[in-house]
Amino acid sequence: MTADELIKAHGVGLTGGIATGKSTVAKLLVARGYEVIDADQSARLVTAKGTVGFAAVVAAFGEGVLAGDGTLDRKRLGALVFADPKRRQELEAITHPLVRAALAEALAQRGLTGAPRLFFYEAALLVETKSYDRFRSLWVTSCLPETQLARLTARDGRSLDEARAILSSQMPLAEKVAVADRVIDTNGTLADVERELTKALAAEGASR
Repeated sequence: MTADELIKAHGVGLTGGIATGKSTVAKLLVARGYEVIDADQSARLVTAKGTVGFAAVVAAFGEGVLAGDGTLDRKRLGALVFADPKRRQELEAITHPLVRAALAEALAQRGLTGAPRLFFYEAALLVETKSYDRFRSLWVTSCLPETQLARLTARDGRSLDEARAILSSQMPLAEKVAVADRVIDTNGTLADVERELTKALAAEGASR
């Protein structure tokens, strides 16, 4: 089975807006024994110092995005692309093909191409890049805007204005929910999220 065939038959895309609980749901899935591949971690690997991705990012954005140790200063780079949609698209054009290739490699490394089974791919921009249709289904984590703001300010130490600016720069969560096969409500307690996850897994199993 090729990587693309595996992704379409057994892969579930897991996405949502920032601070909507994607990582929490991913950790709960891992605790239940499911394979979860993190696109953000893949992006870090393919742009690590010395890689082709690293060289391409520095060539496009300049040495001003480097930290003192010569690696990418991801906060500085993030600030640049959050402020300018064109620059964000430029970064995505560099990283997305590399991350896509990294997914195929991860599937092989985890033995999924030889022994296909359900797996999850956690990625922030599946809907924005229209790549969610590569997967058998799409799960979207969702919560109220005020919950997102509270999590952003508490988790990242950002001001309310900064948090609002980040949210306004992203695709509206409602647009992601509109194309989701399953929606995981993360407004409640961890126990509530566990119950939401159990229901989503049952539904996913019924659709195999």
